[in-house]
Amino acid sequence: MSVGHDKCQGGAALDPHHPLCMPNALESIHHEHARLAEALAAANEAMRIVRDDGVLDPARWREVRRFIHEIALPHLRHEETTLFPRAQAMGLTNEMLEFLRRDHEGLRFLARRAELSGLTGDVELLNLDAAEVVDRFVRAFDEHARREEAMFLDLESKH
Repeated sequence: MSVGHDKCQGGAALDPHHPLCMPNALESIHHEHARLAEALAAANEAMRIVRDDGVLDPARWREVRRFIHEIALPHLRHEETTLFPRAQAMGLTNEMLEFLRRDHEGLRFLARRAELSGLTGDVELLNLDAAEVVDRFVRAFDEHARREEAMFLDLESKH
């Protein structure tokens, strides 16, 4: 909370959603994306090997699946429940918020499609259909993170 800001202190004026009471949205998004960077880099490397050599060992395949289901998808939910309300309070337009939500839905669609194509936890053989969809997911997630950071950087510059 911002020290000394009357909207952030207790009593009738308490407004925990006031932009000055919240952690910096850009710092939050950077922190979250930095946390994801190593896992995203590993997923990108695994998919680069598939694109270049057509080879993906089962251990790397499981790591890519873990990235999608245990890191990326929970991250999207976290943004929607925690970061989006903060950003909206700071002035993120409904149009921008809707764009981000559609982007998240597109990523979820690709994750579901990868599962339907054969990306399972016990996979031992590379399914090329799943590999193509997973590659699209990894690239789309990377692009999404960059767009999102640019949006929040623009929002922060207006404050």
